[in-house]
This record gives sequence, C-alpha cells and structure tokens, in this order.
Amino acid sequence: LSMMWGDSNVGKTFMALHLAACVATGIDFFGHATRQGDVLYVIAEGQGSFGSRLRAWERLNGKNVGEHMSFVTTAIQLHDD
Repeated sequence: LSMMWGDSNVGKTFMALHLAACVATGIDFFGHATRQGDVLYVIAEGQGSFGSRLRAWERLNGKNVGEHMSFVTTAIQLHDD
C-alpha cells in the first residue's frame, strides 16, 4: 500500500501510473526489476484524463495492463472497517 502527494503539476499521476503499470506488466521501473502482480489503482483525482494517460502508456511501452490492473473511482475512507 502506498500513497503519493505533493504540489500540483509535478508529475505525481504519471509517476504513480508508470509504477503501477510496470508492476502489472512485469517490466522494469526506471531500470529496477519488478515482479508482475495485480494492482489496485485508486483514481482520486483526474478521472477524466486518466484513460487517455493509461492508453498512452500502453502504446509507448507496447504492453497492455489487462487483467492485472483494477481501478477504483470512488472515495475510499481508510479509517472505515
């Protein structure tokens, strides 16, 4: 479980998407080996443009995240049981 935060327009979404997609497809993350696994990505902001960003990543890397990546588009209250 991880979370990224920071100032606006510094690339958080692109970094998180790249990391998640690398794990989902089993490709290296900036030269670091990953082990392919399932990813649950919570889209807390920017839902409107997320699909196009994901498709661009898939085209650039020649990979499809397919069944290894799932998405949540609703708010998650981490303190709720």
